[in-house]
Amino acid sequence: MATEDAKRFLDNISNDPSMRAQFRANAAQNVDTALDFAFTHGYVFTESELRAALSDYPDQPVIDELRSKFKIARTDRPAQTS
Repeated sequence: MATEDAKRFLDNISNDPSMRAQFRANAAQNVDTALDFAFTHGYVFTESELRAALSDYPDQPVIDELRSKFKIARTDRPAQTS
């Protein structure tokens, strides 16, 4: 469930310009401040769950910034064939 919370948090900062601006201004410096920011907005997850969610999350500018800042590689998935 906490991994889902991390994904919902990433959805929120990706899609809500107001929350994204607050996050960039106050919490995007490091993992600890990101976790604190998420917690104050009702999301509860660990650093490892956030890292896992970031590695699987689709490319978006704010997500790419976080991956770069937190040194997290994007997980490449093999193409699906039918």
